[in-house]
Amino acid sequence: MTVDDVIRQFGLKELAQEGGWFRRIYTGDTATSSEPDRSSRPDCTTIYALFSPEAFSALHRLDAIEQFFFIDGDPFEVFCIGADGNGRDLALGRNLEAGESPHLVFEKGSWFGGKPRPGGPFGWSLLTCVVTPGFHWEGFELADRAKLSKQYPSFADRIAALTR
Repeated sequence: MTVDDVIRQFGLKELAQEGGWFRRIYTGDTATSSEPDRSSRPDCTTIYALFSPEAFSALHRLDAIEQFFFIDGDPFEVFCIGADGNGRDLALGRNLEAGESPHLVFEKGSWFGGKPRPGGPFGWSLLTCVVTPGFHWEGFELADRAKLSKQYPSFADRIAALTR
């Protein structure tokens, strides 16, 4: 299957800011918490997300926890800068012997982004992403290349590769 085939199969739409394509497949109940910022936010949201080398997941951070689950395609290589400032490379995929994991968790405030492993046979990676509490645009921040590179100069090459 090509990227276009997967887009048609799952009815995906362009994810303009982050990159790739998506479709929301689940929205949890609206939170009943007394916290003011949660009063109208769903407990969780789930999407299908499809990425290609060109339409990669740009570095971003959320005000919530995001989990990635691998579905199909090429392994998905992720770079993450944790809230502690440490950077790490992760791989989402099926080859456990090669250090890939079918599930990754990104804590609130972590910068993360990724793309399909270069040279893979598919040219795309299909994931399911779960955000808890549910995704809202006010809690999404896309990385600014110059600003983030200045903050984390040792990761400047990685930041440049995952920003637009």
